[in-house]
Amino acid sequence: MGILSRFKTIMASNVNAVLDKAEDPETTVEELMRGLRLDIGTVRAEAAALQAEEQRAKRALEECRAEIRKLAAYAEKSHEMGNTADAGLFQDKRDALLPKETELEARYTEAAGQAARLKELEEKLSSDIGRLEARQAELKERMAAAKALQKLNALDTPGHGGISAIQAAEDKFNSAYYEAKALAELRETPKEKLERELAELDKTSRRAEGEEKS
Repeated sequence: MGILSRFKTIMASNVNAVLDKAEDPETTVEELMRGLRLDIGTVRAEAAALQAEEQRAKRALEECRAEIRKLAAYAEKSHEMGNTADAGLFQDKRDALLPKETELEARYTEAAGQAARLKELEEKLSSDIGRLEARQAELKERMAAAKALQKLNALDTPGHGGISAIQAAEDKFNSAYYEAKALAELRETPKEKLERELAELDKTSRRAEGEEKS
């Protein structure tokens, strides 16, 4: 199997170690992800084909063993009946199947072993992909945070609008408010001004009395 030739290399690989040494982790993650997804696709395709081969080998082995048991039973029965010629014939046919049984057993064992290794590979690749997806999400979060910080720094830079422009707008609003308030006070009649001041004084006095009672 093609992918099994890289079994030891894949099982020994450490994606975290590769990323720790990478100068550009984001690009390295993307490259590793592409390679791992191709590998896991190959593993699954080969596993499906191997499963069919394993089932065929198992079925052939079981059929061969069933035939051996049947011939052995015939030989024993013939011997019990005193028919030594037939007993010998059945025994010879049984013995002739023994090498085939050994061959089929080896084929089935090999297929089962390869299937087990492919399963290990799939689990390892799935685990590595999970690690890379987590690292990729972490890198995206860091990148977003860095961009947000850069934007904030740009806003705080004089001549780039941002915080300086916001502060200027607030100053302009406050200036207009106090100017309008002063103009309104100038336009008040002495009577209106006196009534407003008395109302404010009364409000202050009531507030002080409430604080004393509490």
